[in-house]
Amino acid sequence: MEHIQVIAGEDQEELYESMDNFVGEIINAKVAINLNTGDFAVPKLMITYKNDFGGTDEHLIEFIYTYLDNPEIEIKQVE
Repeated sequence: MEHIQVIAGEDQEELYESMDNFVGEIINAKVAINLNTGDFAVPKLMITYKNDFGGTDEHLIEFIYTYLDNPEIEIKQVE
């Protein structure tokens, strides 16, 4: 992760798009999947605030999968 674009926008739609791009860049840079075990390594901050993502590991993984560019395994294989 060399450079992340600044969150910016002229209107609400552009701001939301910029925020989505920002979140996607962070998730793709920081989330790791162990292909052998299906284990997920996520930033500790996401675990700390898991309730904001639905409160369960499953909801957190669903949130992450909406932003992963090229998931190496299917969501149903994640433990």
